[in-house]
Amino acid sequence: MNRNNLWKFIIVVVVVAWSFIEMYPPIGRDLVQEFKDKAIGSRKDATYTNILETLDKLQQKNPQRAFANLIDAVSHQ
Repeated sequence: MNRNNLWKFIIVVVVVAWSFIEMYPPIGRDLVQEFKDKAIGSRKDATYTNILETLDKLQQKNPQRAFANLIDAVSHQ
């Protein structure tokens, strides 16, 4: 390898290593809390509060179905 290719190789290895470090370990976040946090302040209307109430009820019944509960809560509105 000549000197020019060596630097390219080192840069590629560093970028690939950095990407693996960023991916591992995958950290899960609470979907319901993310939904509540990402809502825009001006769009928190009656429909939004109804979705949250329905979602809270569904989460109490079956907390391991976070995504399905969110879909059910939104589809009931």
